[in-house]
Amino acid sequence: MIGFLALATVVGGSVLISSLQADDDFEDFSEDTSQEDNGESEQAAFGGGDGMMPLDGGPFDLREADPAGPGGGEAQLLTGNDSDDILLSGSGDDTVSGGAGADRIAMGSGNDYYGTQGTDELGNDTVRGGEGNDVLVDTKGADTLYGGLGHDTLVGAQSGVLDAEADLLGGGYGHDVIFGDNGDTINGGHGNDTFGIGFTFGEGYEPVTISDFDAATEALTLAVSGDMIQDSLEWSVNFDAATGIATVDIWGNEDTGSGPVGVAPETVLVLENMTADSVAAMNVLFADSLTSVSAVPAAPAEIGLSDAADNYVGTDGSDTISGKGGNDTIDGSAGNDTLSGGQGNDSLSGGVDADRVAGGDNNDTISGGAGDDTIVAGEGDDFYGFDGSATTAESGNDIVRGGGGNDWLQDAEGADTLYGGLGNDTVSGADVDVLDTEADIVSGGYGNDVVVGDNGDTLIGGEGEDSFGIGFDFGAGYEAVTITDLDPANEALTIAIASDAAVDNMNWSAGFDAATGVATISIWGTEDHGAGPVAVAPETALILENMTAEGVAALSIAFSY
Repeated sequence: MIGFLALATVVGGSVLISSLQADDDFEDFSEDTSQEDNGESEQAAFGGGDGMMPLDGGPFDLREADPAGPGGGEAQLLTGNDSDDILLSGSGDDTVSGGAGADRIAMGSGNDYYGTQGTDELGNDTVRGGEGNDVLVDTKGADTLYGGLGHDTLVGAQSGVLDAEADLLGGGYGHDVIFGDNGDTINGGHGNDTFGIGFTFGEGYEPVTISDFDAATEALTLAVSGDMIQDSLEWSVNFDAATGIATVDIWGNEDTGSGPVGVAPETVLVLENMTADSVAAMNVLFADSLTSVSAVPAAPAEIGLSDAADNYVGTDGSDTISGKGGNDTIDGSAGNDTLSGGQGNDSLSGGVDADRVAGGDNNDTISGGAGDDTIVAGEGDDFYGFDGSATTAESGNDIVRGGGGNDWLQDAEGADTLYGGLGNDTVSGADVDVLDTEADIVSGGYGNDVVVGDNGDTLIGGEGEDSFGIGFDFGAGYEAVTITDLDPANEALTIAIASDAAVDNMNWSAGFDAATGVATISIWGTEDHGAGPVAVAPETALILENMTAEGVAALSIAFSY
């Protein structure tokens, strides 16, 4: 016996111990023992095998199962009472129940179980797991559960019962499974943990707080309980980069039998110590009677996606969305967005308003949308543009810069600036099947590029042996294209006549001003609408700057229809 009184150690037989103080400890009993204090009897049965140690009615009791003595390593059952107990589990696979007091419980090295499985046991307990894979189940008090070493299961949420008390749940070391509800605070600790949150719509629910959730490696499940039948749920995350706090709201439809009724958003979860990347990687799984789930971010959002193939739609605010290693599909939606594809073959769309879109290193497809956009294609073989139909052509004065790959940059309807950069690029300021009424600046950059323009565009081939294409339509309103650096000896020039102009037998002539180095190209031909050929008057289609007489003499123009 370890206590405040100097009593003898007795081996064997039955022992009666009188006048013990409240803080006395029992240790190494192999036979039945009883305590008598103020006329009330308390008894502990410490057997060599499975044992049960109930002590009833005292103000403060300590029970220790199998510390080192007889029966070492055997499974023990420790049951507390209404007092504030201290229960010490041993090295076996023990089961511990603290009872109604404010208990302190320490598990040993076995795979131990603590809990009440939903029974109405009050008391603010403190439970510390040991080295084994422990199961610690909350009672109805404001409990503190700590898993310690091992892959533990901590349950601060009771099945079918909304726990009104706020628990502290710490996983400790190991890959733990932790369940919380209504005001609980959870820390997973070391390891890749799995979190479960119990939630009930309605008044009185306090959000759960998780202090160390890693969305890239850890799972999060939300279980909606209560009488409501939720046939759809949506969730949104609001992230404050300054504090690192993300709050998660959910809402949905409730079907009570007379048709769906909207359920207003409620905050269910607070995530501390988060980053934009971790928020972007979040995936909330739902349990209980759900048929559909979707994620809707708050506006504006600052989102960093995961290394997986993400599909993400931004908000109506000015979002910052950054992809990583996957083949991402990112739509900025409304707002002045900043989009980055990162690694992977990404598809990026800025949506309406003035966006900045960066493709990243791989083979990306980029659409700026309707605003005045800035596009950086990145290092891969990228495509920028739209499908070319008149109904989907997108306006906006965009700036598009290709990267190190062989990029395809296609003008939309605005007055765009396209620069191919490194690589053998195709850079077009001419819309497909649509006469672009805006004047673009189109530059091939470095490499052997294909540079195309129409109606008032300025074309710059850049370094390399480039091929130039001009889209031309006879009639009022057409402005000549300007090429600043055509080398007729080494570079090709093609003029494409619009498909609705039935003109053939094309001819061209060059007027050259040696003083300015400008050559003006006029074209004409005959038009036949079925009543016989009609001459089409010459029109200026092209202006060539920085030319020489030798260059003009070497000119060769091909026509396509």
